[in-house]
Amino acid sequence: MPKAPTPLIEKIAKEKLKLDELMQQRQREIIEIFNARNAITINDTLLNGFLLYAMNNENEDSHVLEEFVALAKHSDKLNKPKQIRQKRVIKAS
Repeated sequence: MPKAPTPLIEKIAKEKLKLDELMQQRQREIIEIFNARNAITINDTLLNGFLLYAMNNENEDSHVLEEFVALAKHSDKLNKPKQIRQKRVIKAS
């Protein structure tokens, strides 16, 4: 007995739901790897997945991306030589 054809709109909705679930799963995997490895080693596939997630306009307000921005700002301060950091503190005082 042949199946009735599924309307295109229903197929698109199902695929969008699958994509959303996969994006959430990928986000959890990336966070788990960063936590387990302290972000020392990640493979290209995970990095590409993260970049796709970060570049997606729908994820603009993601708390994960906000955490990465905060981490980048914090680590940028720590990477500068101590003398430069001290000069900035003196100028600010």
